[in-house]
Amino acid sequence: MKNKLIFLIVCTIIQMSVHVGFAQRDPSKEILVFFNEGVQREARYENGVETMRSFVKSERLKSALTRLGIDERALEVASPTFREADTLTIMPDGTRLTQANMTKLFRIRVSEGKSREELIEELNRLPEVLYAEANGTTMSLIVPNESFSGRYSEQWALQRIQSEAAWDIYTGSPNSIIAIIDGGVDVGHEDLSAKISGGVVGWGWDGHGIHVAGIAAASTNNSRGIAGVDWMLIYILDGLIIQTMLALIML
Repeated sequence: MKNKLIFLIVCTIIQMSVHVGFAQRDPSKEILVFFNEGVQREARYENGVETMRSFVKSERLKSALTRLGIDERALEVASPTFREADTLTIMPDGTRLTQANMTKLFRIRVSEGKSREELIEELNRLPEVLYAEANGTTMSLIVPNESFSGRYSEQWALQRIQSEAAWDIYTGSPNSIIAIIDGGVDVGHEDLSAKISGGVVGWGWDGHGIHVAGIAAASTNNSRGIAGVDWMLIYILDGLIIQTMLALIML
């Protein structure tokens, strides 16, 4: 019983230290550096656990880093689980997929009082450095909640044009106005009723106009129906294509 209690205490301490260490990290004060040469990582065992440590093997580079105020201990392995063998993946059909050797990517903590931007410029001047850039945090791509309760999963076209990546940047504008020249639109449709302004109401061409209007600007993130390309747009003018063509001929 005593041994089990000691084991639980040790596990708790390790878990707390991991969380504290993670909480103390601030990506906004870090730099990612990809070294062509001069730095390598090596596995070391501490208390029976394998950890990856950085090692500057080039004296010239070590001197340059010291001049910049970067101690060897400030270099952290950015991708400890990556192995050189991971740079090449052969798919079942024989396709060879390659990626950068992330064993050469390291993370540097910027000391208090130092400019991260200036340090990045200095690091990029070193011949051993392929690139140095600011670290940061990322957020997952925006996915409308229609993916859970609507029909977004059926909208292959939006996924084909990588709309989620675009929505991460811009979801549309309420000041935009579009015209759907088609077979008419259902003003009572749950995804369109709040957006239709004037024009022709109808189900012409088996609802083709409704379909097109929905893809363009259906009410989105409302947990029903489908997603539109422009989430924010509030004015859809619709008309029959025959009437529009007649108007153009009369001009």
